[in-house]
Amino acid sequence: MDEKERLKRIEESLGDLRKDVESVRSEIRASQKPDRFGLDDFIQECIGALIVAFPISMTEEIWEVSSKLSFWRIFVIMLGALGVVYFFIKHSRLQRWEAQDVAGFLPLRLITSFLIALTVSCATLYILGVYPNFLDNWEWFIKTSVLVTVFSIVGSLGVDMIR
Repeated sequence: MDEKERLKRIEESLGDLRKDVESVRSEIRASQKPDRFGLDDFIQECIGALIVAFPISMTEEIWEVSSKLSFWRIFVIMLGALGVVYFFIKHSRLQRWEAQDVAGFLPLRLITSFLIALTVSCATLYILGVYPNFLDNWEWFIKTSVLVTVFSIVGSLGVDMIR
């Protein structure tokens, strides 16, 4: 082999290496990009809420506790749970979630998780026949739904984080 041919092959190899390095760099950039809330996240939150809401809705203990607690205590429990979830979403580094805030300070994932968990909790109590067969008034139904939501919201975010 003469010198020119050898240099030409080396330059071709270097060109191939540059292309490979650039494709690896672009893959790394894409993998480090924060995850925006999308349909897949919505579905995962629904699944997580269902996984937790179904068994908890069926327990007589949750019905009993909700019948004994006042609305004020239920409200404080829910605020505490939402506060923990808020700080978890804002300050945990377990997921590469893009910061998407509503009204400048409320994380979108907190709002969606809460609404999904509340909807799933109410629907679960109704579909399973807990309301109106066992919970015989609206006040009791609302308090039980909120207590189930406290657990369900954690399930909804948990499944969203696992992927």
